[in-house]
Amino acid sequence: MITLGIPTRGRPKELLRCIHSAFQMAARPDRLRVVLLFGDDQDGYDQWNAGVGTITSFLSTPRMFYYHDLRLLYQHMHEVGDLDLFVIANDDCEFMVGGWDKSAEEQLYENFEDGMGVVSFWQHPFHTFMSRAKLFDEQYDGLIAPEDYVFYFGDSERHRPRGERPVGTVHTTSRQAPNGRGT
Repeated sequence: MITLGIPTRGRPKELLRCIHSAFQMAARPDRLRVVLLFGDDQDGYDQWNAGVGTITSFLSTPRMFYYHDLRLLYQHMHEVGDLDLFVIANDDCEFMVGGWDKSAEEQLYENFEDGMGVVSFWQHPFHTFMSRAKLFDEQYDGLIAPEDYVFYFGDSERHRPRGERPVGTVHTTSRQAPNGRGT
């Protein structure tokens, strides 16, 4: 089961496109569960009705800063979803690669023996994939991220010059990345 978490606020058309593309491009849409976090968007929450797949939504009011909302999203997903694979996508993302779900699982287990880690596809229009929320469970103990951590979803500055679509990415602001290359 893949649980796709989407934080959203005030962009119903983009959100619907994101959700439809996720289901349409998945190899196994029956194994996809979507959890929506409406950040201080009572109107959007009240009016939401996608009519596709398995979708759960909840409202975060008042809107806190982004890490707090991600923590709420993760905690909610623990309650409603199977976190074999935890995918975060911004509401303006569009899934463009067929079988993205299968590819994400394959990449995760090819790169991490225990199936716990973060997979980011720089050369493809993919989103950021992380299994069982290692980011929250082991590094941050489910708490708000520390000051030296930055989470970018639309990383347009990095990709636009190369003609690529913005994709979800995870960056740390440290000088040295875990792979030995600077960030």
